[in-house]
Amino acid sequence: MSGRIEIVGRVSGRRRWTVEEKLAILRDAFGPDGSVRAAVERHEVGSGAIYTWRRQAMSGALSGVPARPQTAFAAFADSA
Repeated sequence: MSGRIEIVGRVSGRRRWTVEEKLAILRDAFGPDGSVRAAVERHEVGSGAIYTWRRQAMSGALSGVPARPQTAFAAFADSA
């Protein structure tokens, strides 16, 4: 025995995610049986990134995703 221990950890640094990967992770995190925590662990991505991608997807800033329609209120007069 050499007494040498080798530790293999996660790769550090920034990772570039494609739009398709981001959308798949969002479906995993916010789908019917989704869990942000499970998606974070499964995909090794930070929870902050998931919430940022969700905000971008809802506003249409994430390319390939149409913007969520804004709620509009209309005033009407009751004729009764």
